[in-house]
Amino acid sequence: MCQAKVYLDAPRDENLIMEDVAHILREAGNDAHAETLVLVNLFGEEKRVEGRIASIDLLRHYVIIEREEP
Repeated sequence: MCQAKVYLDAPRDENLIMEDVAHILREAGNDAHAETLVLVNLFGEEKRVEGRIASIDLLRHYVIIEREEP
């Protein structure tokens, strides 16, 4: 399977946002700098996260999202 785990700031269990992510969509926020990422897993469940993609590791199947500083 090629689904990913998505983490906030670093790939550690306590930072896990969502598992089995098959799709990530980007939505523009109200602020010119704000960005919302919509994570969608295999079951169609969605989770919205403020931040930006910092890193993607396709071999280890994970994505790291960083929160943007105000």
